[in-house]
Amino acid sequence: PVLELLGNITVKETETMTLHPTAYDPDGDIIRYYYTTPTGRRDGMWKTDYDDEGKTTIYITVTDGSLSDTKPVLVNVAKSNRPPVLDIADDDVVVNENQQFLIRVGAKDPDMDLVKIRLDNLPPGASFAEGVFLWEPSFSAVQNATPGLFSSKGFLNKKLNKDDAVVWLRFVGSDGEAETVHPVKVTIKNVNQPPEIIMASDVKTALVNQPVLFSIDAIDGDNDALTYTWSFGLGEGTAQGSPQLERTFVTPGEKNVRVIVSDGAESVEKEWRVVVGEEVVEQVVEEPVYEEEVIPEEPFTIGVYVIKG
Repeated sequence: PVLELLGNITVKETETMTLHPTAYDPDGDIIRYYYTTPTGRRDGMWKTDYDDEGKTTIYITVTDGSLSDTKPVLVNVAKSNRPPVLDIADDDVVVNENQQFLIRVGAKDPDMDLVKIRLDNLPPGASFAEGVFLWEPSFSAVQNATPGLFSSKGFLNKKLNKDDAVVWLRFVGSDGEAETVHPVKVTIKNVNQPPEIIMASDVKTALVNQPVLFSIDAIDGDNDALTYTWSFGLGEGTAQGSPQLERTFVTPGEKNVRVIVSDGAESVEKEWRVVVGEEVVEQVVEEPVYEEEVIPEEPFTIGVYVIKG
């Protein structure tokens, strides 16, 4: 049989190459083809891989069973760039609001190319430099949370709290030719903010049977509805109401007035210590009336003497 000469072949790493030789037999005999490695012995197929870059000579043989013809073919395997690999220890992060955390991002390249890492969607208030992502999600990271549902700020909150928000971070590694995208899921759990008293009336003294006004100004960072519970000491009971309360003390002495402000999960309180004094009764003092003393006149006698001349 006669094998026709094949031209040189060029493929890229990871591509599959199949040889298709042409031959004829002058006697019309059945012919078969055989190939040397790295191709398959009978099919002439080679699935190239990385690190196969270079030139390889493959020999093709055609035979009719008794006679054969062999010719070489040169296969040039060109380099195929391999994408970089990003190294991130945890790509499913769960954190609480107002909790700072970091993610370290490393990279390596199978071809030893220089890899640049970037973050396509940097959240507000976060930073990413030298492979370190640093962020502290604010208390407003989770919107429309259930009012006053959780007060825990630790591990239990991250496990049990269903109020959360998800942020996807898109880290990208590039060797200048190929890019690798590594997404990281960040689940932020809502953390309840306790109420805060920003102003309170200054009451230190009072009088018996005289009304006194106690008032506070409280806010809640989550805009939760606030309740106010006023208490007046042992045996004096409590009152539910507004941030203002008018109190009249009926006995003198030192009194305690306390208000507890709650959002349903956490609370703050304000206490007054009031010294209650006796009621001052204004007394009208009448000025004495002085009457002029009249001294009666004593009768007197006038003597008349007549002198004779």
